[in-house]
Amino acid sequence: MKAQGPKHERETIINFNEEEETASIWTASESVYRKLIKRLGRAYLVDDGERHAEFRFPRNFLGLPRLKAKKELDPSRRSKLIAQVAEARKIQGSASKNGHS
Repeated sequence: MKAQGPKHERETIINFNEEEETASIWTASESVYRKLIKRLGRAYLVDDGERHAEFRFPRNFLGLPRLKAKKELDPSRRSKLIAQVAEARKIQGSASKNGHS
């Protein structure tokens, strides 16, 4: 593959869904192509055209960040944290009144 055309047209598309066990990457970027060859090898290269390439591989090869679940505090833990913050502010306020930072 040899990247041709303007840089804004050298796209890379990552495609997968939750049902299938495979993912694919289609790229017209020579630098992405070289990195994928280095990481995946030619075994996962399914289409090596003149201006693009496509790789297919197991979906678990993708290391995408996971969304963190939003944590909710139970009422007792929430009230303890509020009390701790209030106490810290009280201590900080009295220290600044006494000339301490």
